[in-house]
This record gives sequence, structure tokens and C-alpha cells, in this order.
Amino acid sequence: GWLREVGVPYSVLEARGVLLPVLAAHCDYRLPGRYEDLLAVDVTFPPFKGVRFRLNYKVWRVESGTGESAAAQALLAEGYTEHVCMSPDGNVRRPDPVFRKLAGQSVQR
Repeated sequence: GWLREVGVPYSVLEARGVLLPVLAAHCDYRLPGRYEDLLAVDVTFPPFKGVRFRLNYKVWRVESGTGESAAAQALLAEGYTEHVCMSPDGNVRRPDPVFRKLAGQSVQR
């Protein structure tokens, strides 16, 4: 995953006492995905202020499982999730420094 790629897997965050509950989620479906389609997810982490942050997602069909070339490279869905950093005892905490470092970046497929 994305956090692992930047050297901070989710298990490390949990060991630091950082949990990331989802506060909101939204998805707009554009086109159907089919079994055997090869999918990719682009994630964008926009800059943020305060304790809440958002992750934006785009789900792409990279290759059609049916071999139809016209169906490849299509945007299937886009949406977001909103999160907050929380301690194991349920208290909201300041975002871990790794999130300030990642804000404004994108991870593509």
C-alpha cells in the first residue's frame, strides 16, 4: 500500500498509537467493472489543515478482461474518504508527521 511505499506501513502507525477511522466516504460510479478486468487505483492526498484529512480516489480499468480494447483505460469510479488520527483510547490527536509529509502528493496505479 501507499503508506508502506513511503516507509510507514499501517502497522507502524498502530504501533505509534495512531488509528485512522473513516469519518465519511463517497463514491460516484461512472462505468461498471467486470470480472477479470485489471483495475488500478490512483490516490491523491490533498493538503489539509487541522486534524481531518481527505484521500481522493479514482478507479480505472487498465485492461478489459474480455479483450475489448475500446473498454480499456476507462474511469470506472471516483470518490473520497475522510479520516482523523485517533489514539487507541478514542481521543483525537494531531496527525502523524508522515501525513504532513504526504499531503499534496499523488500515488498512481
